[in-house]
Amino acid sequence: MTGVTTTAGQSGTVEQAEVARRADAFVAELSEWLRIPSISADPGHHGDVARSAAWLEATLRRDGWPTVEVWSDTPALPAVYAHWPAADPAPGEDPAPTVLVYGHHDVQPADLEDGWSFEPFHPRVVGEELRGRGASDDKGHIAMVLLGVRAHLAATGAGAPAVSLKLLVEGEEESGSAHLADLLAAHAEALACDAIVVTDTGMVDRAVPTVCTGMRGMVDLEVVFRGASVDLHSGQFGGAVPNPVTELATLVAAFHDDAGRVAVPGFYDDV
Repeated sequence: MTGVTTTAGQSGTVEQAEVARRADAFVAELSEWLRIPSISADPGHHGDVARSAAWLEATLRRDGWPTVEVWSDTPALPAVYAHWPAADPAPGEDPAPTVLVYGHHDVQPADLEDGWSFEPFHPRVVGEELRGRGASDDKGHIAMVLLGVRAHLAATGAGAPAVSLKLLVEGEEESGSAHLADLLAAHAEALACDAIVVTDTGMVDRAVPTVCTGMRGMVDLEVVFRGASVDLHSGQFGGAVPNPVTELATLVAAFHDDAGRVAVPGFYDDV
């Protein structure tokens, strides 16, 4: 869900006033994007993922981003890259840092049977919220970045962002980002940056701007415990013959200590 009301009264900044002025157009534009069922996990919708990438490409070009590309040179579904360099530094000043904003334009499958009260790819405004698949994960988040850039440039009269801004919006996040590593390796030079901002996060409150400074990753593996090849009576064999369920529980419990810290040797070495 994406909030659609914005006021300029809280801090009175010109940027906020610009955001408020553009709110209706923002909702209409985002609604158009949300109508594209870019479901990466369903091969039947891979054409829609491509349409979604093309929509974002056209929107970025319209907004004046100097470099806009749809990357489809790897097995990954189409990703969108954009770059808007900051203005040249004044004599004696250091160049502005380069910030890469990451997000994704693919979405999870959605049907009325999942509990939706309306067709999930026909977004609608409910109260102060725009609801539809992708409104918050992650098309709405990307659209807010574009709105922020528009408002900043309009409010300041600048011809470029305050930092060199890069955008990478992939098309496979909801299906596991299976080819993201290949995409990053193929375009490492273009993606070079000083900081990365991940859009796919949340806010502590709708009125409190929030920046997430760390996210947890995930590692998965399969562990097979083998015990006796036949059932053993617990009254006769319990305790004497190791029980795979007990051994597995012991292993899982050993991953953390009593304070909740990860107990895997070397885990914190590079933290």
